[in-house]
Amino acid sequence: MSKVLAIVDIQTLFLACREEFGPLARVDYVKLKKAFSDDPADKVYPVAYILASPYHDDKRFVRFLKKNGYFLMRKFAQLDMPKTLKEDDPTVKFKNRSWIDSMVWEGIKMLPEYDKVIVVSGNGNFCHVIDAAKKQGKKTAVISFKSSLQEQLSKIADEVIYLGKEYIFDAAEIQAKVDEAKD
Repeated sequence: MSKVLAIVDIQTLFLACREEFGPLARVDYVKLKKAFSDDPADKVYPVAYILASPYHDDKRFVRFLKKNGYFLMRKFAQLDMPKTLKEDDPTVKFKNRSWIDSMVWEGIKMLPEYDKVIVVSGNGNFCHVIDAAKKQGKKTAVISFKSSLQEQLSKIADEVIYLGKEYIFDAAEIQAKVDEAKD
C-alpha cells in the first residue's frame, strides 16, 4: 500500500481541455481520479486547487469535487483593476502567478508524507515539485493534456499519462442513465 498525493491544477486542466476538445468540453473528474492509482490498496489524496473568480459561482462544482473525494484549496483571483475602471471593463486582467507559486510551494511542503506524487497539470512550474519528490526518493507522475504539457515537465517525471477523450465528461451518458432510471 502506498500513499499517493495528486496535485490537481483545475484552472490549467479547464483551459487545456477547452483548447484540445472545444469550448464545451469538460474534464470528467470522477474518471480522472481513477487514473491516480491502479492498486485499490493505495491511499490516494487528490488535492484540487481552484482559482475562484468573483464573477463566477462555483459552489456546485466545489460540492461535486468534495463529494467525489477531492480535498480543496481555493484562492480568489486578484484583479489588477485601477480604481478608475469599471468591473465590466475588458482591460481588467487576472494576476495568477502567485497562485501557481503557492501550489508549487504547498506541494513541496506535503511531499514527506507520501510515497508517490502525481502532478495533474502541464505547467512547467511543477518541475520544482517533481524534482523535490525525486530527491526524496518518491515515485513521480504527470497527468496532462498533450497540447498543454511543457517538455521539461514531461522529461523529469518517472511516468507521463496523457489525457484523451476518455477523460472528457459526456453529458449524454449521464442523461441516458437518468432516463434509464425513470423507466
